[in-house]
Amino acid sequence: MEHGHTRPLSVSRLPDGEETTTGELVPLQSAVQSESESPPPVPPPKTPMRTVKALPQPVSPASPRMSISSRVGTGFSSEEDGYNTSDSESGGLLRGGAAPMSPQQYRPSFSGAGLKPPQSAAPASARAHAAHVPFDGNFSQMQSDLGGSTKQIPFYRRRRFLLGASLGLVAVVLIIGLAVGLRGRNTANTQANQIQESHTPTNSSDNSGSFTVNPFATVPTSPSSTASPMPLASPSLSPLTVQGSRIIEYDTGRSVHLHGVNIVSKYPPFTLVDVSSAAAISAALDPLVNLGYNFVRLGFTWEAYEPQRGIYTVSYLSDYVTLVRELGARGIYTLVDFHQDTFSRWSLGGCGEGFPQWAVPDAQQSTPANYTSADDLRAKGCALWGVTNNRQVSKGGDLDVSFGNLMVAGTARDSYAQMVGNVAKALIGLRNCVLGFDIINEPYLVNNAFYEAAYASIVATGWDYPNIVVEPAFKNNVLSRPNVPNVIYAPHYYDWRFIMDEVYIQLQYAIQNGGLTAAAAAFLANPSAATGAFLNAQLGFVLTATDKLTEWMGNGQTGAAVSTYLSGASAVQTSLTSFQLTATSLSANPDATSLSSFTTSITNVVDNLNGQLFSASTGLFPALAPQLTSAPLATDAAMTSMTTDSNALGTVPLILGEFGCDGAATFIDCPGWVWAMASSAEAQLASGWAQWAYVPIWTPQLGDLFNLESLSITTGVQGGYQPRATMMTGRPHVRKVAGNPTAIQVGKNPVSLSVTFNTVATVSNSTTELFFDDGAACGGLRASNVVATPAGATCSVARKPLLLCDSSGLPAGTAVTISVSC
Repeated sequence: MEHGHTRPLSVSRLPDGEETTTGELVPLQSAVQSESESPPPVPPPKTPMRTVKALPQPVSPASPRMSISSRVGTGFSSEEDGYNTSDSESGGLLRGGAAPMSPQQYRPSFSGAGLKPPQSAAPASARAHAAHVPFDGNFSQMQSDLGGSTKQIPFYRRRRFLLGASLGLVAVVLIIGLAVGLRGRNTANTQANQIQESHTPTNSSDNSGSFTVNPFATVPTSPSSTASPMPLASPSLSPLTVQGSRIIEYDTGRSVHLHGVNIVSKYPPFTLVDVSSAAAISAALDPLVNLGYNFVRLGFTWEAYEPQRGIYTVSYLSDYVTLVRELGARGIYTLVDFHQDTFSRWSLGGCGEGFPQWAVPDAQQSTPANYTSADDLRAKGCALWGVTNNRQVSKGGDLDVSFGNLMVAGTARDSYAQMVGNVAKALIGLRNCVLGFDIINEPYLVNNAFYEAAYASIVATGWDYPNIVVEPAFKNNVLSRPNVPNVIYAPHYYDWRFIMDEVYIQLQYAIQNGGLTAAAAAFLANPSAATGAFLNAQLGFVLTATDKLTEWMGNGQTGAAVSTYLSGASAVQTSLTSFQLTATSLSANPDATSLSSFTTSITNVVDNLNGQLFSASTGLFPALAPQLTSAPLATDAAMTSMTTDSNALGTVPLILGEFGCDGAATFIDCPGWVWAMASSAEAQLASGWAQWAYVPIWTPQLGDLFNLESLSITTGVQGGYQPRATMMTGRPHVRKVAGNPTAIQVGKNPVSLSVTFNTVATVSNSTTELFFDDGAACGGLRASNVVATPAGATCSVARKPLLLCDSSGLPAGTAVTISVSC
């Protein structure tokens, strides 16, 4: 295997207190805008950058380590972030010839606030210049333009002085930081509100612009209210890196296990969480804390940020940075998820999302569906989007063209990499709050050059070996390991019985509720190219749905209704295909007699399907519902398959990046399934999971505001963030392990948690951290049983619902088991 990208480990820091360029808007590289033309920069994270020095020499494991308190106010990015200590394919050599070494052999170099005397501020003209020059990846040169020092003081040569000085200065730094943060936060909100976003389309009649109804209107706000200032990256979060198949705390070596949700907004105005006030933020994020979650996969939509090529919506990025900071303040890591589904809402019938219109090849363009109209979504077949779009990929359809174009240098790929770099730069001061970058959600075509271009764009902004997440769109995607360090594999899994609900909803509309016969009647009344195309689309949706249903029923399903359906399936497929050809022919040469006969034939097929599918006594769907909901959940087998795929990439951590279903699904016990899926992931020692989804804009009428999906675990802001059926209330979690975990088990009835691990000498923090909310898990009883073996392991319940178990008195290699139950 080729080594990953390398770059000199010498990046200068800005003068203390000077935060002008950290996270500012990056203009299009091909044009230098004047100060009057360019939008104001994104407010920088309130964490000064630290010096990144050359690769340090190994130090003794017995040497004292920097305490958490001395790291307050620093942005974490360690030069050893990126060591993967074992790789079956590459022998572990993932850094340009450097031997694989544990992060515990090194000491990070922090030179944040309070550890260096202030340097002279740059002239105002220099700051203004730097805010508008295109970023070329030369961070040191940009800092030099700002008057920043390039001198580096290795931390290990000034350890005693710096640690001593930090004790006296940290209080001053905190006070100054809070004051500056409050001012900066208010300034950030003011700037975001003042930015002219005229480049974002606003014509709601064609669904191309901003959502005309404020989904957060029920949150009380006032003009003067702002979120509580968070000038510092959360001191409770340690930066995370990859070590073999584990994700670990960089500074302690503890294994970290991540549990949480996806938060993604797919339709204009693409608002993830209302960040306009402290009350709105707390209402949205505090329920995640109460669930014990420490992880959010946070969607970033390219269309929202760059609606026209080179024109950036600064407020969208600013709000995103704010949300990452607020999550970090609550002890929650963020995975930056560059999200798309079947490329764009401007393609594939208008049912996708993610890429801006200008990135869609002209021949593949469609009009977006109206996401505020359930009828329009049904008529466009958007409820069937997963089945329809996934199936057409193998036929050389629009997705092949769009993604093929994206994979080629000199096309939209370059702009995509630039966008990724802009986001990375804006978040560089929050590095300890960011797990990594999910470069592209569920890509249909992938190549390593695409990932490597995005990776290069990230590291050019000053990130040291960021964690890069890869995933397939579906199991038979060809996915190889890109030539970058610190790869995390994050597949997605949705049970076929839940996906069958897509088929069920579309057939309900087309067959049971008369959508197909209505389209035929409209064509009969006014035969034209438009009505013929609409009829053909409806026929296509039914053809796809029944074809997929036939595939599933032929895969081990039994019963009289299944046999009846399968016996006539081939004839139905033939009729539907014939109808499509006839509709096309009659659109060009309408004939009254032929039209009447044609629509009668469609009605007959619809009546036949209606009986076969929906009859209460003999229909396929009524017969399948109890049969499938009582079937084994099969989550262990699904997780084993994903683990096998992960191993094919080498020794990398695995996170279950998406899984979920609608609590009201017809053909699967969703609440039971999501619990079992999470338990299977933990039993196979996955590094984490993120349930789909947590949707603040969820409504009973439109669900998640995407293709009639309704997977949100919460009722959102309009419903007061109450739990829905698939919220795993009371579920315990293993969060941090002081060693190498060998077994994790989570029980449901009754709720229980058990973890076994081997102590490791190089792990510098001997505290294992568990989350067990006995009030929620044990029926309101604030009591739990905690057992730790051997005798040298001790647990404290003083900080419920966190259980802190210490194994410092045990020798390396000791097997420790901690069990908690009601």
